[in-house]
Amino acid sequence: MSQNDDSYTFRISEKKQKTLNANGNTNFEKIISSDGKKITFRKITSNHPNDLNVANQICKDHADLMKRLDNL
Repeated sequence: MSQNDDSYTFRISEKKQKTLNANGNTNFEKIISSDGKKITFRKITSNHPNDLNVANQICKDHADLMKRLDNL
């Protein structure tokens, strides 16, 4: 554990990082036990596709309809 400004950070080895398939953009959930003696970090995975990507794909799939809407 090391101090970074007014926060503390945990470091993991490169091997564990690869095992977790984690990078600087990976988000983790912190779970603290009720007695305060154990901290668990759980990787947060996205089960839903990016909304913007879905919207773009719908517009692309229905480009003819989108063009008709532009002309209204």
